[in-house]
Formats: sequence, structure tokens, C-alpha cells
Amino acid sequence: MLAYLSNNFSIVKYLLDHGANVNIKNYKGWSALLLASLNGNLEVAQWFIEKGASINEIDDCGYTPLTNFLEKRCIQATNYLIHIGANVNIKNKYGKSALLMALENGDIEIAINLIEYGANPNENDRFGNPVLITAFEKKYFDVVKSLIEHGANINAKNRYGWTVLMYAAQTGQKEIVKYLLEKQANIHEKSISGWNALLFASKNGHFDIVKEIIKNGININEKDNKGNSALHYASQNNNIEIVQYLIEHGATVEKLE
Repeated sequence: MLAYLSNNFSIVKYLLDHGANVNIKNYKGWSALLLASLNGNLEVAQWFIEKGASINEIDDCGYTPLTNFLEKRCIQATNYLIHIGANVNIKNKYGKSALLMALENGDIEIAINLIEYGANPNENDRFGNPVLITAFEKKYFDVVKSLIEHGANINAKNRYGWTVLMYAAQTGQKEIVKYLLEKQANIHEKSISGWNALLFASKNGHFDIVKEIIKNGININEKDNKGNSALHYASQNNNIEIVQYLIEHGATVEKLE
């Protein structure tokens, strides 16, 4: 270990060739492979792995060679470890897995690769946010689709009771709304405040999404916890086109205050 820390690789090779334990750790919980990954050195890491180093070693902070390389933005090394079977679901002491770290770094290709190699599509971060919603909030729509294709709960909620469909309806992401509905997202889900996708779309003036949701059979007169309907919010925000459409499709005018 000291030989590696001193960058004296010839000594490291000599020690390993003469029976040294490649998985021995220092006082910080770092093995030789963990140190190689901390230094972003793929070539050395590969050599240690060939000598029997455990690819899933964990240091005292919960980091693995995979997450070390990922944090260093070493794409080739990260992909290498994914492909040779590194555990992609280990979380560090901050509650971050490789997938959450990839999303945080904006490494979309790595995120999709992780999902394809077994990353948990139903993972939550330490605040209870589903990774599906995290990906949507960052506008990583290819990741959203990959998560759903690999078994993510399309109706998963965050701590406010929001689903990804609600977020898409609120922000006007028409194509994502259509995709989610095609994948059987539940249009009847409500947030903690009683909001559904139709209310979000109506308040924010997303007419095409309003039409798409109504076409899928939602109760047009559903109200939130304050007793307001889609027609209330469309009216309050002067979304005349939506108001007319809602009335034409059965919204109860008498409910307006």
C-alpha cells in the first residue's frame, strides 16, 4: 500500500508477485484498487483487478472503485467496471448510488448504461425523491424513458405526492405526457394538496396537455383540497381556450365561485 502511495509501482508489482494481499486496506479503508480509482488511473486499476482485487471494495465513506471513477468523470473506467460486473447499487454514506451521482454530474450515457446493467429504477434519494422524478426535473428525458422501460414505478411519488406525470403536465412537456399515458401512468393520482395532472395543466395554460388528459378519461370536475377544479384554475389564469374546452367537455360551471 505504501509503495503504491509513493507511486513506486515496480515495488507494488514485486510485492504482489510474492504473495502480498491485493485487497489489504489502510486506516482510511482504502485498498490498492480504491486508491487507483481515486487517482483516476484505469490502467493500474485493471492490473489490480487482474491480480484479484475485489471490484466492489467499499471505503469508510461508502465509496467503491465505480463511484470513485464516476466522481472523477472517468467515463472509460466507469464503463469498464460496469461491464465487468461491479455492483451498481451500492450507496455511499450520503445516500448516493452510482446512478444518482451520474444524474448529478449530467452523465446521461453513464446513467443509461447503469440502468441497463441493473441499477435500481425505483431508487429514492435521501430526501425521498424517486430517481424517475430526479431525471425528469433535470430534463434527462432519455433517462426517464430508460427507467420506465426497465421497471420504474411510473406512479412513484415524491414527499409532496407529485408523480412524474404531474411534473410533465405542470411544465408543458407534451411529448412526455403522451409517452407516460401510453405507458399507463395513472391520471387519477393526486398530490398531498389534492392536485392531479389536469389541474396542473389547466392552471399553467397547457391546452394540448389538457386535451390529452381529458381524452384519457379523467374526472373533469375533480377538485383539490381547497375545493378548486380545473375550471377554477383555468378561469383564474384567463386561459379562455381551456375554459371553453372544459365546459364543452362537461365541466360544471356552477362550481365556480
